[in-house]
Amino acid sequence: GPDGAGPDGAGPDGAGPDGAGMVRIHFNNRDSADGVSPLSAAKIGARRAELGAMFAFLRQTFPQARRVRGGSWLYNLEAYRRLFPPVYGQSRRIPEGAVRYSGTSSWGQMLDFRGAVRPVARDHMLAHLPDLTLEALWRAFPLRALRASAPIEAFYDFYGEAGEPAAGQRVSDQ
Repeated sequence: GPDGAGPDGAGPDGAGPDGAGMVRIHFNNRDSADGVSPLSAAKIGARRAELGAMFAFLRQTFPQARRVRGGSWLYNLEAYRRLFPPVYGQSRRIPEGAVRYSGTSSWGQMLDFRGAVRPVARDHMLAHLPDLTLEALWRAFPLRALRASAPIEAFYDFYGEAGEPAAGQRVSDQ
């Protein structure tokens, strides 16, 4: 979201769905100045509030939105998946076809939330460089980028009408 570490909805103009009603989300870390990971248990409430506000905005502004899709190595982490409706996290799959390596969907795992190189990720990449092929660049990364997708109604139900966690959805659920 615009204020914190949350995801940004991205359509053709960066704000809403594409022509098919697909909203693409991506996580941007803007909440690490306190030295605590933006995905820490202590910040679940803030992340869900940001997501709730984003989906309330989408519901009001883009009634043509039908589905939500994301692609990132973060879908391997329970700390990330717990922010979303269970059906979304359960949908994660290895992408089919060509995978782009120009953004943070794979490269983001090489740095921690402070922007420092993660030694384990670095060591993994260095150990796998000699065996890399153009057809399997993903082998250089500790975690593969995954794609997730779900109907937008699952998000509206999960976050509730006003963007708050829906009844029965405690911040610590999942």
